[in-house]
Amino acid sequence: MIKVLHISTAKSFRGAEHIIANLCNTITTKYDNYLFCPTNADLVKKVNSKKVFTYNKLMGYDLLAGKKLNSIIKKEKINLLHIHDSHGLNLLQIINFLGNKTKAIVHRHVDFKINHPKKYQQKNIVAIIVVNKNSYEKLKHINKNIFLIYNGIDVVSITNQTKIKNSFVFVGNLSEEKNPLAFIEILNRLHEQNNLVQAHIFGDGSLKSDVVSAIQNRPFIKYHGFVEHIVEAIQEYEFLISTSSKEGFPLNILEAMSQKLLVVAPNINGINDILNSENAILYNDRNEVINQIASIMNNENQKEKIIKNAFQTVQEFSTTNMIQQIHNLYNSYI
Repeated sequence: MIKVLHISTAKSFRGAEHIIANLCNTITTKYDNYLFCPTNADLVKKVNSKKVFTYNKLMGYDLLAGKKLNSIIKKEKINLLHIHDSHGLNLLQIINFLGNKTKAIVHRHVDFKINHPKKYQQKNIVAIIVVNKNSYEKLKHINKNIFLIYNGIDVVSITNQTKIKNSFVFVGNLSEEKNPLAFIEILNRLHEQNNLVQAHIFGDGSLKSDVVSAIQNRPFIKYHGFVEHIVEAIQEYEFLISTSSKEGFPLNILEAMSQKLLVVAPNINGINDILNSENAILYNDRNEVINQIASIMNNENQKEKIIKNAFQTVQEFSTTNMIQQIHNLYNSYI
C-alpha cells in the first residue's frame, strides 16, 4: 500500500475540506490515506479513517507542528504528502529544514496571489494541482509540473421536486469574499419589482450578524444558518445567485446545477471555468444582473434551456473523475 498523508491547516469545513474528506474516505487497494490537521478542525469529524493525526495550531511558521509532522512521516513511513493549503507549505519548509525529503504534491483550492514563489519551488514538490485556468497561468512559470484538475461533486440524481416559483438561494461562507450583503441588495431590488420573490440564505461566517441585521423587516428573506446536507436543502428552489468577488472552483454552483437550479453568477475567474451564456446567467455588474434576472423569471422556455445545458455540464465534474485524475498523478510520482 502507498501511504498518502493529507495536510490541512484549516479549522472550518468548506469546499477544499470537502475534497479532502472525499479523498481520505475513498477506499482503494493501492492507497492508504492519512490526515494531519488541527485538533479542533471540523474535518476530523468528516473523515472515516482512524489514521488521523492532530496538532494545536499556531499562526505563522509553527515549529512544534512541523516537528510533530516530521515524526509522523518517519514513524508511519509515509510515501507521499498531499498539501492542501498555504500554511501546509510552511510546514513543508520546516520538515525540509529538518532533513525530511518526502515527496509532496501541493493542491491549491483557491485563486491566490503568489507572494512567495520559492515556496512552490521546493525540491521535494513533485507536482502542483490547481483548480482553475487562472491559477494555472500564474504558476506555470514558477513550476513546470502544474496540473489542472477540477474539483468534483457526487452528482446525485434529482428527485421530481417541484420548484417554488421566483425563489432564490445563497449558499456559502458569510464573508467579504462571498459578499452575502450584495445578494440581499439584489433581492431587495427584485422584490421592489415583484413582491412574490422569496429568498433563502444558507451559511455561516464573520458577516453573520450583518446578514441577520440586513434582513430584519424583510420577511421575504430567510436565514437558515449552516446546513450540512445542502443539496437536499436547495432542491425546491428555482435560482441560485452567487455574489462572490473571488473563487477557486465553486462546489455550491455545481451542486445547484445538479439539482436543476438556474445559476446566476459573476463573470470571474474560477466561475467562468464552469459557466457560460449557454448554461447560466453571467453578469458583470449588479445593475445588469437585476435586468437579466427580471427578463428570464417568466420566460419558461429560456429557463428550461439553460437548466438543461447546466445539468449536462455538471456531469463532467464528478467526484469519481476528480479522484481518478489525482490517483493517476500519484502513480506518476511514486
